[in-house]
Amino acid sequence: KRATALSVYACGVYLGSAQSIAEGNSFRLASAPGEPFQTRFPPLFSAFLSLAFLGGGLNLPLLTKMLWLLLPVFLLVLWRWYQTAGVAPTRGAILCALIAVNVYGALFSISAMSELFACSLVMAALLFVDTEKIWLAAIFAGLLAVGYAVFQMTAHQRETAPLDELLESEQELKAEPRAI
Repeated sequence: KRATALSVYACGVYLGSAQSIAEGNSFRLASAPGEPFQTRFPPLFSAFLSLAFLGGGLNLPLLTKMLWLLLPVFLLVLWRWYQTAGVAPTRGAILCALIAVNVYGALFSISAMSELFACSLVMAALLFVDTEKIWLAAIFAGLLAVGYAVFQMTAHQRETAPLDELLESEQELKAEPRAI
């Protein structure tokens, strides 16, 4: 059985693509008919999620830890950026604490969505822009740029029906009565 039962939703698309990457099948929708190229989202977050599939199937405890750890990583990078921006340490800690206890912070730390991952990379790039470690900023910015470039290249490689058509097909299947 494929890792994504709800492959038409963003979390399922990310996980399906991660499974495909881990299995060596390129950046594809593993759970869609014909396994078309995944053209909805950039591949960097799916490549990160593919680590949870490397043991021969979805390692759900590892995936949960990976997703949850994105929140403290983001908060740490944000707190360091606050320090370099001249925000008082107490105020920076309060701002980070407010993000940590915010319902959206909790939601993003338990779902397979790329917001915390991308924000961590952006904040890390900003953190190193004004320092002597400009090469680190270039690395983080390069990761974002490569992810976007690969996304743009795969957008032209649709082999089968686009995801919108898969959504319509699923809605048609739900509307049809089924014999028991």
